[in-house]
Amino acid sequence: MRVLFLAPKQCWPTTTGAMLRNYHLARRISDFASVTLLAFGDHGTPSVDFPSFYDNVVTIPRDPSYTLSKIVRGAVGRTPLPILNYTTQAMKQALTRLLSDGTFDIVQIESIHLSAYLPFIRNAPRRPLVICDWHNIESELMRRYSQQEVRTLRKFYAYDTSRKMGVVERRAMNEFDAHVVVSRRDESRLLQVNPHARVFVIENGVDTSYYADEQIEKAYEVWLADGKSRFGGKFETVVRRRRIVFVGSMDYHANIDAVVNFARDVWPSVREQEPEIIFTIVGRDPATEVRELASLPGVEVTGTVDDVRPYYHEAVAAVVPLRVGSGSRLKILEAMAAGIPVISTSLGAEGLDVSHRENILIGDGTRELKEAIRSVVTNDDVQRKLRVGGRALVSQHYEWARLGERLARVHDGLLKSNSSRQLFGGNNNQHRKQITPATIKLLALVEATTVNAVAKNILDFHRSSLELRRKSSEFPCVELSLVTFERARHTAGAHPKDSENEFVSAARQLGLEVDVISERRRFDSSVIPALRQIVKQREPDIVLTHSVKSHFLLWRSKLWSNFPWVAFHHGYTTTDGKMRLYNQLDRWSLPKADKVITVCEAFARELAKTKGISRDRIFVQHNSIRPEPRASEEDVSALRAQLGLAEHEQVVLAVGRLSREKAHIDLIEAFKQLSQTNPELSAKLIIVGEGPERKNLESAAHSLGISGRVIFAGHVSNVQPYYAIANVLANASHSEGSPYVLLEAMAADLPIVATAVGGVAEIVKDEQTALLVPPRNTQAMAAAIMRVLSDAQLAQNLTTNACAQIVMRFSPETYVRSLVEIYRDFLSEQAD
Repeated sequence: MRVLFLAPKQCWPTTTGAMLRNYHLARRISDFASVTLLAFGDHGTPSVDFPSFYDNVVTIPRDPSYTLSKIVRGAVGRTPLPILNYTTQAMKQALTRLLSDGTFDIVQIESIHLSAYLPFIRNAPRRPLVICDWHNIESELMRRYSQQEVRTLRKFYAYDTSRKMGVVERRAMNEFDAHVVVSRRDESRLLQVNPHARVFVIENGVDTSYYADEQIEKAYEVWLADGKSRFGGKFETVVRRRRIVFVGSMDYHANIDAVVNFARDVWPSVREQEPEIIFTIVGRDPATEVRELASLPGVEVTGTVDDVRPYYHEAVAAVVPLRVGSGSRLKILEAMAAGIPVISTSLGAEGLDVSHRENILIGDGTRELKEAIRSVVTNDDVQRKLRVGGRALVSQHYEWARLGERLARVHDGLLKSNSSRQLFGGNNNQHRKQITPATIKLLALVEATTVNAVAKNILDFHRSSLELRRKSSEFPCVELSLVTFERARHTAGAHPKDSENEFVSAARQLGLEVDVISERRRFDSSVIPALRQIVKQREPDIVLTHSVKSHFLLWRSKLWSNFPWVAFHHGYTTTDGKMRLYNQLDRWSLPKADKVITVCEAFARELAKTKGISRDRIFVQHNSIRPEPRASEEDVSALRAQLGLAEHEQVVLAVGRLSREKAHIDLIEAFKQLSQTNPELSAKLIIVGEGPERKNLESAAHSLGISGRVIFAGHVSNVQPYYAIANVLANASHSEGSPYVLLEAMAADLPIVATAVGGVAEIVKDEQTALLVPPRNTQAMAAAIMRVLSDAQLAQNLTTNACAQIVMRFSPETYVRSLVEIYRDFLSEQAD
């Protein structure tokens, strides 16, 4: 078993409760599995200096937190600031590389703050189980903070963050495969959100051997020797326990609130009655308001210490006066393991199986806390009872070794009961019947004569399904065969294969069986008998249709009543009256399909709204891209010479069918404006593609006086050399689904300027992976193109980010796994 832990921070040295939990659980899991850690690094600590139980550690520098940009985005956007602080491009890329290079059975995310990385894990070549380890319920923690905070801005921030984190948490309960929490209370809270979720309790723990009396004594002797060597006679030692200690990270808002409130409201009366007692605040990075407490009588603030055990050696009690928090407190367990009586608020002890007066004293409010402290300080019997009871509790229930073994059993049980999930992922409904057929027979009806975007995805689906099958015998054998249509055009006496079109030839070269049905015209209902015969002979598990004609023919043939039907919806065009008629036919036929797969959320909403298809039958699956080999320098030079490009002349490239909705006319107008406003610019617009609008576009270029700077390249079978000579891809469409040309450009490291229509914004993000402009706004299009042509750093940033997205979201393997999951679930429904 291979486990990847994804953590907000490397867990050594173990200076926080979260780091202690991450460290010890991973250490124990390493006895049963190969463990890798991916985490944000601490102050540039090299990843080679990691504990030996890890097989691999990758640390990533963390971007600055609480920047003005993140604060504004957290305030006005939907993503809460704590998640923005831990979401970086560098971490996404590192995670993608790890998941691509290695095969992990489980990814355990340590904190809901890292939930933004879940989609990248889901897109891994082999989809591992994903577990969220809930150290706290963050929405509850921030809600409590808002209730205690008196400063208006901080109070509003806490309330707003609590609300937004609640949304994130509810979504996470449906998206992760399983959840680990630190207490039964937290388990109950999460199951209220999703009663079907898999939630396991793995409490926080403690290494009891580390806090044994002899280990504390040794640590104390070292501390004394070090203090005397550094301070000489000024170093003070004590003859009896006189400290009341609070231990925790002193830059954490819940701990800050606790010690400030305790020191100012509770401590003065304690100090008045017990003047020899010192309140010692032990913890790293104390905030300003904590450091200021050192000016109070009898209050000591240590800051970061190498070892907390010497302070426990001198302690008469440990206090946990928390008023804000969630989860459970390791500081209580450590103090108990060290034999120190613990005094806590009810909230501070929340989530732990403690008993008042048996192993802890619970006090809420100033009076109760003061009385509890006095009873410990003045009564040896109370001290002794709490010491014995506390140590017994942690040794029996909270030893890290036992907790780690329980987590290992959870991992093993999940893998055994979710063998299909290891391959495909899935939802959290434990009661749904799951089947994984050894073979899935698909018959796809495809309307293509060239290897267009639809054809490319079908061929890549076939290649990738074969590759996945070779990698894992658990992956089902996908038997794909094709039916396509072609008008009779070969001459008498010619062999049929001599007249194969580009698509049929490419499919057969890959070993696919292709049935070609001859038709007399663009839409010929006489093909239905031949179609019925082929489908009945092939006996597919599922029939796939890919365009208007195939949808309509399957509907008219009544084959949908005998064979499961999945229809692929790629959007509509409106170039002529005949096509509009076909689109109307599609509106009649699509509702009969069992499932509809479309290429973007915009189309999914349209189908649900206008076609009477229930949303639960519609799936969104963006196109995928298999990066093509880059064009050679010789091919690039030859193409530039062929097109008559000067040595330093830049190229604005457009690729696509020359139809009205693609709006090449807008691009030509934008290029005219670009040339006028930037007379020094040496550039040409190259348009690759054919279609009914070509003559109109050529006339437009001529009338605008730029025909000499616009090149119509026509249909090109290999577009890679054109991507290689281009400086920017421009897409001016008025309507799009999941445009394949954008994926091609992203894979070719070509920066993109595109209109924000249809599913474009689902593929690329403005200013991150492309520049997006409103449709029909030629001035905005011209300005964006000029930005890319004139700013090399911008162009580089766009292509770097876009290339990473291709790997993470749009690979053929990701596409295949998603589709096979849909087919698998569909067949499971049919079996039920």
